[in-house]
Amino acid sequence: RSLQFLYFIEGTNNIHIHEKYKASESGVPLLSGIVKVLHKEAKKRNAVAVMWVNGDIIIHPDQLEAGVKMLDEAFTEFFAVGHRTTVEVEGKLPFRSKKKLSKKISKILAATNTDREDAEDYFIWSPNFFRKDPDGAAEVFPDFLIGRPAYDNWLVNKAVQSGKPVVDMTNSLLCLHQKHTYAHLSNDKHTYWDTADQKQNYKLGKEHGGWQFGLIEFAPFTTSPTTCAHDNLRAATPCRVVPNADWKPPKGTKLTLRGYEKYKRSA
Repeated sequence: RSLQFLYFIEGTNNIHIHEKYKASESGVPLLSGIVKVLHKEAKKRNAVAVMWVNGDIIIHPDQLEAGVKMLDEAFTEFFAVGHRTTVEVEGKLPFRSKKKLSKKISKILAATNTDREDAEDYFIWSPNFFRKDPDGAAEVFPDFLIGRPAYDNWLVNKAVQSGKPVVDMTNSLLCLHQKHTYAHLSNDKHTYWDTADQKQNYKLGKEHGGWQFGLIEFAPFTTSPTTCAHDNLRAATPCRVVPNADWKPPKGTKLTLRGYEKYKRSA
């Protein structure tokens, strides 16, 4: 089934579950409703960052905490995304023991699959990233169906074209995508391709700016060193945000690395 709850996590044992969210007629959560709730909760809790992550993703909590801290120390406004690694997960993961969890993840990573370059399963952004005025209302998002094609690339495209810092977190945050089937989908083909959901998302995407710059390669910043995430499974290794050496301004935009200077934290 589609996502049933929104979780707001504060600390290790403080989890808030929201069962009410805006959804399509078939019960699929809509991006507009989820982002609205996230922004409302972030403001209420004075949060440093907002994060959306798909339910089939595993992220080490220590890496996530360190990653958000790194982003907040680098920029006043930021958006982050990263590549995923598809893995086979057997049995339960020992989340209560950080040492055992790190060891388990290292073992899983020993046999990994290459993944789609356009797959994006988590997004982290500063609470005011999608606000033109820090004291004003957050922007209203289109009714994209979550878990269907295009909404993720549309979101990254929107972040890239905002002119605010976008960071590729692949080097510092391991994103483990659990391999699975699509038997949970209600249609006979058990796929989201060539369905009404996909067509609706494509239509919305084209009507609201497209997703031509929606790949991670368009992020002007990345993190260093390249082995940071893997090193952190064994011992704490400082990661830092650096300009993406391979980045080129997307065609048709006026984006430059100098333009991001105003969002950098003072040393």
